[in-house]
Amino acid sequence: MPLLPLNAYGFAATFKMRDLARSFPGAKVRQAKTQVVAELGVDQHAVAFDFGALVLVNVSAEERARIIGLLLSTVATDEPHAPLEEDFFVEVDPTAPAEGRVHFDRVVVPELSAPIVDLVTLLLAQSVAIDYYEEDLQEIISSLDKKTGLVAKTGKIAGSTRDLTRFVGSSLDTKNQIFAALAVLVKPAVTWDSESLDRLYRDLRLML
Repeated sequence: MPLLPLNAYGFAATFKMRDLARSFPGAKVRQAKTQVVAELGVDQHAVAFDFGALVLVNVSAEERARIIGLLLSTVATDEPHAPLEEDFFVEVDPTAPAEGRVHFDRVVVPELSAPIVDLVTLLLAQSVAIDYYEEDLQEIISSLDKKTGLVAKTGKIAGSTRDLTRFVGSSLDTKNQIFAALAVLVKPAVTWDSESLDRLYRDLRLML
């Protein structure tokens, strides 16, 4: 049965829908309020989300590099480092149950329908977005430990007032971005209309 790669990328920047819609020239594009779905070929999709994540379904390494390069040059121009990446697989098996089967490294579905593409890519995008901010949070905690440790030993704060103000401002900005990322974890509307998609959502969310 076809085993298709899923590649998810997390970015620091949030995306504007109008910019995303122009990022896949030549593709059949379907735009929603918070995401853009581009059909690149047979069972080949690019799904970009406004909270700063991109999931590519069954796209070659060369094409993935081209798409990422295009987004970095046109949509996410202020990225501090390369986007965080996660890999997963989707296996298409017509004998699979309607709710699919979730394994450690892949999800098995009876068909690659639009609702399944939307659901699977959303969960993978949410996963990589949360992982991205986990790295930022660890950096903040490490820096904060050093500052508070010095205060405990010497009773003084290292650096200038300006440096401290920048650190506080950066930490608050990251906190706000994390809250925004957590807000996207709301259960998608499509799961309220289909029991099988609801089961797939719950099983795959637990795994990711």
